[in-house]
Amino acid sequence: MKKLVLTALTALTLTATASAASVATITNGSDLQSGYDALFTEAGWQAISIPLTDVGGVQPSDLSIAATNLPEGVTLTLTGSEVVGNSLVLYVDTERSDTSTAVNALANVSLMSGGTALTDFQVPVVGVAYNQ
Repeated sequence: MKKLVLTALTALTLTATASAASVATITNGSDLQSGYDALFTEAGWQAISIPLTDVGGVQPSDLSIAATNLPEGVTLTLTGSEVVGNSLVLYVDTERSDTSTAVNALANVSLMSGGTALTDFQVPVVGVAYNQ
């Protein structure tokens, strides 16, 4: 009986691990060689690269993103996407409404196609405070 319970727990653990979030890399657009530690606020030139296999191996249509765990007034907007090699590159615009407050957050991002979530990932978002 103990062996059966242990086997079931191991199977559940492996299943949970197999459905882990995508590994996202922050790049300078489609230049996958340049990497950044975070998305910068007020930066529309950065992109997020994820493995193409995480979305079924082809570029989905009607893509959108939903980001949570960001401070009030900070937004991530998907402005475009393309396939580069084995990666799906998501071009994003990172904005905030108040530049007098610093941003240091780990955004939870869901990539969707037609309202259906395809994959989830996390990206750091940072911005320095400016005195107005």
